Parts: sequence; structure tokens; C-alpha cells
Amino acid sequence: MNVEVGGDFDLAKTFQDSLVVPPLSSKSLEVLLRPRGKGRRKLVVRVKDQVSARQEEYYIEVIEYRAELEASLEMPKEVILGERFKMAYKLRNKGTVDLEAEVANPFNPDEKKTLRLSPGGEAVEEFTGKLETAVNRFQVPVIVYRDLLRGKEFEIPLKPIEIEVEKRRVEETREGKEREEGEQELPATLEDILSQVSKHFLAGFAGYIMGGLFKEKVEYPKPVYVEGVPSATKEDVTVIFSDKTSVVEEDLGDYILIRKASLEEVIHTVTSGGAKNLLGDFRMRVQSKLEGWKPPFAPDFRLEKRYVLSPDDSLRELAKELRVGLEKLEGLPGNFCLEYDYKEHGLLGKSILKVYVGGYARLKKLYLEKRDSKALTIEEALQDLGLGDLRAKEVVVLILASPTGWSPASIETAKSISGKMLYLLVDLKTGEMYYNRDERLLVDLASELASRPAPLPLTDNVIRLDRELLDGKIPEEFYRKKIEELLKEH
Repeated sequence: MNVEVGGDFDLAKTFQDSLVVPPLSSKSLEVLLRPRGKGRRKLVVRVKDQVSARQEEYYIEVIEYRAELEASLEMPKEVILGERFKMAYKLRNKGTVDLEAEVANPFNPDEKKTLRLSPGGEAVEEFTGKLETAVNRFQVPVIVYRDLLRGKEFEIPLKPIEIEVEKRRVEETREGKEREEGEQELPATLEDILSQVSKHFLAGFAGYIMGGLFKEKVEYPKPVYVEGVPSATKEDVTVIFSDKTSVVEEDLGDYILIRKASLEEVIHTVTSGGAKNLLGDFRMRVQSKLEGWKPPFAPDFRLEKRYVLSPDDSLRELAKELRVGLEKLEGLPGNFCLEYDYKEHGLLGKSILKVYVGGYARLKKLYLEKRDSKALTIEEALQDLGLGDLRAKEVVVLILASPTGWSPASIETAKSISGKMLYLLVDLKTGEMYYNRDERLLVDLASELASRPAPLPLTDNVIRLDRELLDGKIPEEFYRKKIEELLKEH
């Protein structure tokens, strides 16, 4: 038997074109071909034996082999020495094969992240750090990427970015200014303090601010400088005449800086009590929603649910780190992560979809500072929720909720990413959700999470359940189940 190969393909390597095939048996033949150009190409295979001949034609779509990664760097044009700032790599696969890119943290080159991009895929990787010395150019490490088809490795050296580094202007002393304006003594009596407050605020706010002043006294183990915030200083005591939600405390190494909060920080600010309410409400609501939700592409399934991280476990970990008793953390929320595994029926039914629901707040910061004003990043949430090494075999959806909102880079990632691992980010303060609206699965999930059941009438049963929950007589899970039962009856 003779075999011939032709059409729009040439032989890349000679092969044994004569075969002996015994009756009722089969043999395979491997032929290495090279196409003549790209696009739709015809492959002709002819087989001849002593008595007959046969010809088959196949049409194959030939695409150009191209391993090409586009990379850019986004960062502020101006930064302040010693102050943390964000920078982000933006990557896009412009080639025709899957790529794996490795990006290094420019503030700590030993820390590296690996990203996988399909043809046309995009990814954003964000890092946060600070400059300890003034520089005119910011140089980042080389980006290394690999062609997953042939194993070739390439490098992208990014050009240095021109930046301006300013030294932070801190108010090291107020003595000179005080001499010009008159000696400013620390208010010693209620009348003195009210007089001081009236210089900066309307009298109508005095009672509120006074309550804040007497309510909280904070001692720092290092020098404190105040910038742009009304204050009075005497010896080692500084009184801040401002609501604590409008100022930010920064530990800059040798000293603590207290400054006026930016508009973005005010928008993202949440107290420990506020974070606890937001995360608790979200956890109850999302559990109720997902237990009745059906994936649009798999209406027939069985559901398995487990905690990757429970609220109690997250608080126990913090108590261990801070070396305090759990009772000290009663005012904090509990971070959590739930896994919903949608499987085929049967004992050995494989997973067809996994949905991870996580609620995350910076518990240590809320404990030490009573509030947080920094938007969250996807990377930070995944790492602390125990999902940092998650790999997708089936389709995976990550629903992540934050009481301080999300960074611009994280929002961009959620809106643009596609493939087997998808993100749906929830801003618990505003109720906004960020996701890729071209993904039907995410659209369906977002619609389910956004819908709210009709409110229950305020019956005696509802009032009793509310009181028992607030008094600590019943657990949250029991309360939620009873409310769900009443909703069904209603």
C-alpha cells in the first residue's frame, strides 16, 4: 500500500510511504507537514493498493504562529518620598498561542506573579510600595513570558519612567507661627476648648466634636506631626479639632503623620462597626441567594457547600497574631469564604462550576485604628481568604465583597477578564458590582444578587426574632433560616 500527501501542504520531513497492512488490521502513519500560507487550506491524501485507489480531501484552518505580548506600566507622574503609591502592569496577548507571563514586584524583585493569557486576553497586575530615595527614573524588572505551545521564552525590557519625587512637607514645629499669631496654649477647661473649636468650626458642631475629643485618647511611641488639620499642641500633647473620619494616620517609620483625608479616602472610609454590619448582611443575603440559584448552562446538578474560611476562624487567627483574647475583637467583622461546588449527579459526579463567595476587611487595621479608608485589591483579598493558589480546572467564579470598595486596577481586571476564572466584585458601601458584562454567567449571577425579596410585614414573629438576635439569644444562622421560612409563607 502506497500513501501520498499533497494539496496546499508540503512535506517537512520524508516518511515511509509504503506500508504492509495485514488483513483485518490497522496501522497509523505520522506525517510532518508545512502549510503553504495561512487561512483555509486543502489537504489531499491518496492511498493505493494493488487493485484500487482512494483519495480524501480535508480543509484545515491554518493560523499564523505568533508569540507576542504587549506590556505597559501605569504609575503616578509624581510621588512623595516615603509615601506608598500604586503601579500596575497591563498585559495583552497579541499573538495566536497561549502565553505565560512572569512579572516581578518592582519594590521587591524577589516577589513574582505568574499570569496566563489566552490569545487576545488581557490582565492587570498591581503592586504597592514606596521610594526611600529620590530618583528621576523608575526602572522596573524585565518581564519574562513563555510560549506554552513550543516552550520558547521571551523578554520585554520596559523603558524607565520619568517621575518627580517630592519630599513630604511635615509641620515639624508650630512655634514660629504661634509667635506671630500669639501664644497658643493647650485648652485646659471646657470653655477654653469650646473657644478653640469655634475658631475652626461652626458652633453647631461643637458638641459633636467635643464628644469625639473626650471619647478617644491615643498615645504613640514615636513623634507625631500634624499636616493640614486644625490642632493645638503643648509639650507632648496634641489635640486634633476634627472628626476622626476626616483625618488619616500614617506610620512613616520615624514618625506618625496625621493629615487631612483625601476625597477618595473619605469615600472609602469605613469604621469597624460599619464593616461588621456590611459584611454580616452580605453573608446572610448571598447564602440565601446562592442556595436557590441554578447555573444557566446546568439546570440539573447537586450542590455541595463548605467554608474555606469561617468568620470565627478569621477572628481566632487575628487574636493569635495580636496575642489578645477573642473578647477584645467583639466589635470586628469576621472575614469569610464559602465554596459552592455545583456537580453532576452521582457519587462520582464531576464539578461543572465552582463559585467562591468571600467577604474581606482589613481586620488588624480596624482593630488598631478603628477604621479603614483604603480601597481593596483582588490580590490582597484572595491571599488572606485562602484562595491565593487557586487554579481553575472547571469554570470558577469569585464573588468578592469589600466594605472599602475596590482599587481601579481591580475593577478593570473584573470588567475585562474572561476564560475559566471570572470575577464579580461587590462594593458593600455603594452596592455597585463590577464584572465582565459579556459573560452570561456573571450577568445571571449579578441579577440574582441584585434582586431583593419583598419586605416582610412587621409581625410579632419578626419583632421577636429581631430582639432575640440583637440580645444574642439566637445565632445568626438560625435567624436567617427562620426569616427565610417566613418569607416563603408570605
